[in-house]
Amino acid sequence: AWTADNPTSDEAWADAAFVYLHTGRFKDAEAAVARGVKDNADVQAFRVKAQVLFARGDARNAFASLERANKLNPKDAETFCEIGNAFVRQGNADTASKAYEAARRENARVLCGVVGPHFAKPSAKGGRPTPKEELLALQKQAFAVWDRALVDATLARVLLEERDLKRAHELAESATRTAPFSAPAWFALGEVSRKQKNEARALEAYGKAAEYDQSWAAARLAHADALLRSGGEGPARALPEYEAVLTLSQNDAELARVKKTVAALKKQLK
Repeated sequence: AWTADNPTSDEAWADAAFVYLHTGRFKDAEAAVARGVKDNADVQAFRVKAQVLFARGDARNAFASLERANKLNPKDAETFCEIGNAFVRQGNADTASKAYEAARRENARVLCGVVGPHFAKPSAKGGRPTPKEELLALQKQAFAVWDRALVDATLARVLLEERDLKRAHELAESATRTAPFSAPAWFALGEVSRKQKNEARALEAYGKAAEYDQSWAAARLAHADALLRSGGEGPARALPEYEAVLTLSQNDAELARVKKTVAALKKQLK
């Protein structure tokens, strides 16, 4: 309604893009940022544009949008969080953690800055509070559905490290219900399902994570591996997913494995 009443409002179109993104209308989100996020846009608009472009697999222009946001406000905590998320997509957890640290430095209460390091590298080990305790406390502060889904999905992966499969599964399922188009939520469910040896559910969940964030190398790789394990037409469908990882990831160990897999898969399919 806002865009209909104010079709020239850049703010309206940027907000519409954010809504479309979180309701799974990705093409509409892409069209909205193209229409509303101009060169004179504000920091929030460029962050939204980056989120949409990452979801659509345009990592290069998404990074450029984040760089623009950072130049407009070098102390914006939310922008640092998005930069951290961008490095997670590349498989660069250490650099991502530094970005999340910068977010906390600028605003100690920003939720994504606290969740981020656990999202980048889930671990059951830590000081006091433990990762589990810290994330449980954050559940009470996560009011937006996308924040709650991220906290629950991250906590599920931490509990997976503790081998608490039952609780991890409950949280991952809850995250997908809270935010049905959240790639972290579906990725967490894929990780849990695979540990539970439910390959069909894992394949479905990884597929949705890869679809909803096409720039996330780990999601694309997990989906490719699940397709490869599925047999039938799976290997043929896995090949383009593996090839996508080669363009997205900056993790050397990951890239080395994928290159070998791609070479072997091409011979097999030939």
